[in-house]
Amino acid sequence: MVHPIDQHVGRRIREERLRAGMTQSKLAEFIGVRFQQVQKYESAASRISASRLCLIADALDRPVSAFFPGHHSAPVASHEQHKPTSDPQFIERIERLSESEKDIVVRLIDNMSHW
Repeated sequence: MVHPIDQHVGRRIREERLRAGMTQSKLAEFIGVRFQQVQKYESAASRISASRLCLIADALDRPVSAFFPGHHSAPVASHEQHKPTSDPQFIERIERLSESEKDIVVRLIDNMSHW
């Protein structure tokens, strides 16, 4: 019997692959498997190892957590240690980012806000 989380992860892989405009063959090439294996991952016919999921996340330019909405690990450090900062160096670095890099930072912050 297929576990619901495996089904969810498979669906999310497919959604993110389509969002990225990537074919199963291209994703398969990137992660070192045949496209049939990507089909099995997306349909939850095969379970995905943690290392393979990391490769998939990299290929799709998504954090691994994007495949597990609502299933996040406990934070490593306390929230108190990571208060927003108005540090001029931090702001300067953000301002130097390209628009696409800023989009990535915004996605990262959005994903982290669900932790």
